[in-house]
This record gives sequence, C-alpha cells and structure tokens, in this order.
Amino acid sequence: MMTMERIRIGFSHGKYRISTRTQNPKVEEGIACALKELARGKEIDVSREKQEGVYGRRLAKDLQKSCNERINKVYAQLDADRGDAFLLKFNVIL
Repeated sequence: MMTMERIRIGFSHGKYRISTRTQNPKVEEGIACALKELARGKEIDVSREKQEGVYGRRLAKDLQKSCNERINKVYAQLDADRGDAFLLKFNVIL
C-alpha cells in the first residue's frame, strides 16, 4: 500500500520514473504491480543493473522470494552475502 501511495504522489507531480536498489525480488514485483495498476494502458520499461558488493553485506537474514519464479531466477544471480544488489529503473512511457 505504501508503494502505491508513493507512486501516486509521484505521478501527481509529473514524475514517471522510479529508481531503487534492492536485493529483494518482492520489491521489484511490488513496484511493477503498483505501476501496472496506476499506469493503466501505458507501456512500462524496466531495466535492471547488477551492482556487485554495493551494500557490503546481506541486508536481510533470509533471502526473500517472490511469487514470480522468473524474477526469483534473476535474483538468484546475486551474491547477497557480498552485498550484491540490482539497481532498478522503471519508466512509464506516456
């Protein structure tokens, strides 16, 4: 719910790009779902850049899993113990 509200506020200010860094596939899935709902009918471009060791350590005790196996396979590439993460960029194309 918080993700949805933050995106709604951004849209109200004319902001249609979202960037975040994460080790958690649920974060990517949550943003993607919120954007699909709020940007009905608009194309959404997503890019994912692997950043090795950016956090310097694992951020969560347990690795999170998404309901989406495709996303889980992508996140399995990260070495969370080293602090790897993905820089995610979402762009709503108007």
